[in-house]
Amino acid sequence: MGRFGAGARGRLRAALVAGLAVGLLAAMPILGTTTAPGASAASAAEVAPAAQPNVVVFLLDDAAAADQRYLTGVRQALGSEGLTFTQAIAQNPLCCPARAQLMTGQLSHNNGVLTNNGAYGGITSMVEPDNTIGAWMHDAGYQTSFTGKYINGYPLNTDLFGPDGIPTGWDHWDASLRGATNYWHYATFADCPTVGDTACQDAAYAQRRYTTTTEKTKTLALIDELHQVDAPFFLFTSWTAPHKDDLGPFGTNKYPKAPPRYRRPSDAKDFDRLIASKPSFNEPDTSDKTPDLRNKPRAKIAKDAKPNYVGRVRALRAADEAITEIVDHLKEIGEFDNTLVVFTSDNGFLNGEHRLLYKKWEFTESLDIPLILSWPDGGIPVGRSDRSATLVDVPATILAASGATSQRSSVDGVSLLDTLPTTVQRYDPTPLLIGSGREYAKPEDPGWSYQGLQWGPYIWTRHWGAGGRWTAQQFYDLQDDPYQLRSRAQSPWYRKNIIRTMREYYVALKACAGPEQCVPPDRAPIRAFDPDKDGLWSWYERNVYDTDPRDPDTDGDGFIDGKDKHPLDPARH
Repeated sequence: MGRFGAGARGRLRAALVAGLAVGLLAAMPILGTTTAPGASAASAAEVAPAAQPNVVVFLLDDAAAADQRYLTGVRQALGSEGLTFTQAIAQNPLCCPARAQLMTGQLSHNNGVLTNNGAYGGITSMVEPDNTIGAWMHDAGYQTSFTGKYINGYPLNTDLFGPDGIPTGWDHWDASLRGATNYWHYATFADCPTVGDTACQDAAYAQRRYTTTTEKTKTLALIDELHQVDAPFFLFTSWTAPHKDDLGPFGTNKYPKAPPRYRRPSDAKDFDRLIASKPSFNEPDTSDKTPDLRNKPRAKIAKDAKPNYVGRVRALRAADEAITEIVDHLKEIGEFDNTLVVFTSDNGFLNGEHRLLYKKWEFTESLDIPLILSWPDGGIPVGRSDRSATLVDVPATILAASGATSQRSSVDGVSLLDTLPTTVQRYDPTPLLIGSGREYAKPEDPGWSYQGLQWGPYIWTRHWGAGGRWTAQQFYDLQDDPYQLRSRAQSPWYRKNIIRTMREYYVALKACAGPEQCVPPDRAPIRAFDPDKDGLWSWYERNVYDTDPRDPDTDGDGFIDGKDKHPLDPARH
């Protein structure tokens, strides 16, 4: 059934009719704080224990939400002890801008990083690159550590961070210097602490060491070291897996790699069963897509798509084993209960869906990411939540838990600390800005490849061509089209009832700063779910209609669907 299973349409209508605008208002944090939506500053303080928690962040590279099927250890070690977010997305689903969001707590239009390279990409495009969460946590009394792949372009621009090349605030710094996505050959800051020592980097790069094992060993050693210090620790481990292998003297620029013990006979069959069988795989007709996506060549299954997927699966197994071992160690030494553990990915990945072997684009395989939070002493419950969550919410959550303070102009996310499990899967109606930049864009270009919104089950985007010319738009209703096979951007019904509202939200959000703007108030009319057809989603409709005798959920099952006598579902086509 794709991303949304049976009954999803009814659940959407129930969620939107019963509480869309109420949810938007409830999500509004107190001005100038990173308090969780719906919680006051006092209630946030009640969540936190007296002692500052340790904070550990595990960031995978290109792991999609669907990849969690291979992360059995993480799901057991963390998921069974914490909260799994089923509607987490990367608002800019590309390596560099996603990592910039995690480091700054800001959306791409505020931190300056829209893409991986060019005038709007890489670390040189970041506003205040030396003002990140590492410095804020250090100032709050934390011992701080970073291991692995940092923001794209770092190794070539260490001069942004002083003579030692270390960004401010990091007490232990071991970022990749060469081979950041090479599974066997790489050089890190610990190997070569003298900036510009190319001979050292050459020697380290020539060694054969499996990166996931190395990252695990370093993280375990740091935990043992910092466990002895009378201060909380903040560890950020940025894993290589399951990104494709690096291009270089020892790289292939192709499939992810893993030692033989992570192979399974079923790996290739999984591709046939889970990927190649999807209607969107090597999509036959892409005429509905925007010009930049319309004529992509079909993925070569035997040469590219299948071996890449198989490599991803095996690299994920290795990372799963490593992260599970680290979590188990935190439990063994008594640090786990008062440690906020965050497990997530920078973006998802397309394995040949819509003819794409990449991320970046506004398809669910690219947008949807895993996100698990665990902190037993902090009151984070065990279960699953359908509340929307994004990467900028992660720094906001860490700041709320630790008491640290951002030194940037805004933090655009909201804390997730007060999230409660949900027993019935519903769509979160919060409109979320999405978009990604044009690689190698020139300074005179606007920088975006596309920008738009995800709003519950709806995805709407506008695309720009070279020179900043607006070319076309896409719109998908995931209820009726979970595989995004047919853009309905030109549908009169959708244009009138849904897209018009989404464009209004987009105008309000595209330059937002801070949660008071980036989690928008209830100001745009919700025309598609407007029982009295006056063009407004009134207080009465928000607060009374759901319990009024005229409630369209006539059978009282919690869903507005075809079983009801008066279903609120105007003809769509």
